[in-house]
Amino acid sequence: MNQQRYQHMISNHHTSAHEAVRGAKVGAAPGGDGIPNSLWHKLIGVPVILETLVQLFNACINTGYNPSHFQRSITVVLRKQGKSDYQPANSFRSVALLNNAREVSGGSCRTTCERLKPN
Repeated sequence: MNQQRYQHMISNHHTSAHEAVRGAKVGAAPGGDGIPNSLWHKLIGVPVILETLVQLFNACINTGYNPSHFQRSITVVLRKQGKSDYQPANSFRSVALLNNAREVSGGSCRTTCERLKPN
């Protein structure tokens, strides 16, 4: 695929980033970056921040670079409810808390890719 020819199609747009943030649950626990989704919901309304995020996400796509910050997560082990015995390992589940910047970036890319899918 000629990258320059299709560049406008794979670039994230403001609507993709906006939709990705709006799709993030407000009450969800933040990842290692400590930035809650409720703050992302407020920040996305500031045009200069939205533009900066879009430029950052597009730079990641164009260079194929995935920042190490986006790859970090915190894994938490939780007890499954309703178990009579918590000795077996299958009485627990793990939850990975990703940095919310990565969640927004990934959601934005997903939204953009959905637009490119043939009907």
